[in-house]
Amino acid sequence: KKNDWFGKITSKEIKLVGAIVETVLAIPLLGGLLMFSTFWVLLAVEIALGIIGIIICNREKVKKTGHIMQIVTGGIAWIPFVGWLMHIITAVILWTGWKND
Repeated sequence: KKNDWFGKITSKEIKLVGAIVETVLAIPLLGGLLMFSTFWVLLAVEIALGIIGIIICNREKVKKTGHIMQIVTGGIAWIPFVGWLMHIITAVILWTGWKND
């Protein structure tokens, strides 16, 4: 019997959470303000969400492309404009994955 919280979260749910986070961070002034106000800690949260997403997707044997992109984005999103573009791309991939799961 699994009592861990990973067992209760589906890939569709974690993709939805990731897609929402990426979408908010892709909003030009809002995303930048959130990053500055948290001293870029949100990028670490984004990477953690990506890792959790990969674990859950592996368990359910579904595509994990969006979560891999989330980890990559979390690693390079501190670069102005590159981060914004990566958040947009990753959000689209996660929304598409959520829709298709």
